[in-house]
Amino acid sequence: MKKQLKFTLALALSLALLFSLGAAAFADTAEDGLPLEYVSYGVGLPDPAPVDMHELGAEDITLEGVSYDARTEDGHIYIRLSDLAAAKLLRESRDKAAELGLDYAKIYITDGVIFAKDTGNADEVKEVQGLISALKQGAAIGISVDDIFDLGNAGDVKLHVKIRGFAYGDAGSGAAPAPSDGSAGEKRALDVKALDMEKSIERPEVTTVYFYYYGLTGYDTVLDYGSEWDFYSEGEDGGDIDLGGEDGGDIDLGGGDEEEPVKPDITRQRAFMLSLALAYSQKDIDDGVQYYVWINGKNIKIPPLNSEGKWLDDEGSFLAKDASGKTGNELLKTDIMGALTNKDFDFDSLPTVEIKVTTDAAGNNVVKTIDFNNVTPKAEEVLDYNKDSNSYVIKDDAPEGYEKDTSGEYNAFEPSDAFVPEDKNMDVPPDAIDSSDVTIDVRDDIIFDDLKPKKS
Repeated sequence: MKKQLKFTLALALSLALLFSLGAAAFADTAEDGLPLEYVSYGVGLPDPAPVDMHELGAEDITLEGVSYDARTEDGHIYIRLSDLAAAKLLRESRDKAAELGLDYAKIYITDGVIFAKDTGNADEVKEVQGLISALKQGAAIGISVDDIFDLGNAGDVKLHVKIRGFAYGDAGSGAAPAPSDGSAGEKRALDVKALDMEKSIERPEVTTVYFYYYGLTGYDTVLDYGSEWDFYSEGEDGGDIDLGGEDGGDIDLGGGDEEEPVKPDITRQRAFMLSLALAYSQKDIDDGVQYYVWINGKNIKIPPLNSEGKWLDDEGSFLAKDASGKTGNELLKTDIMGALTNKDFDFDSLPTVEIKVTTDAAGNNVVKTIDFNNVTPKAEEVLDYNKDSNSYVIKDDAPEGYEKDTSGEYNAFEPSDAFVPEDKNMDVPPDAIDSSDVTIDVRDDIIFDDLKPKKS
């Protein structure tokens, strides 16, 4: 096996082991073991709100046991606040419905309205619609924070939905809940910080995006030529093979001076994992604000937030759940932390990444745009050329901001020398909370393959 391939596989293995921690994620669960999703409504928030369907099928959907006609798309069901209000009215009015003789099997909910099912019998439909009107008379049932609703298929409950909060806007402003087209609401503040994997995240005063980064840059050398003869270049005065002499077919090896050997090419390979999670402020929780994370890039893969989802190429989005009270290591085992890595573990295609955080499920109302600048030292900062051996050797001194690794983590590599960041592998600007656009500098650990000249 070629050294370069062995090096690539070693990098792939290291990333695969890291992602094995985060791939087996679990959704929030209710006491009965079913998935529990959260919705919020109000200023700047989408209505209908998208909810992950989990095991809920797209056919014969029921809300609180009543037939429910709602839009489903890309694994999400879109739930209106008025749908939940209608479902709660029916749930709290079962005794009255029984007195009236209203059979819930003959009705359905859509767009926040309760209708009689079309049975083909106009008189029956008219009668049921009259019973619905009678049921609603005098009803004063409202929606409250922490209300929970059951979604199922043909009455078989598959998923619970809980109301987390409402965003009302400024008192006296006349602000109304945002329409479903995602028009802008109140401007939110958002901070950005590096994540400590061992330390529990405290509830922040301002909602904060936490990032964890791990990267490897590897340097190798190859002679990218077609034959062994190419190890030395042809000299003007000789050193070539001449099969076309005047006397026909004579081989002239010449007598000129030997030229300098062809210097090996330095190749770079890179592997990385970037994870992120949001910790909500109490104000945003009280206001019912939800944030959505949008990932865009090139040559990246985005793993699912749960073990049964699909990996995405180059772009994806998810609803950010609250990470407060958990350590980074705990978040790796939940569906709270999102992540991305090299596309198909392709280490030759260096990736680019941009992340947007919005208050709208459609990607509008951008609060923060975050991109990343790789400041890992270049080859000339860590390698010296040795003319005598026509090879590169690792510098004795680590580049600025780095130190030689003494942990033994890279002892399996040949050579085992490695440079690692002295302090931290990520620099977040101190004024990130005040800027709508933030650039984070990242530093990779640096490792080396066998640096002796060899064919690619």
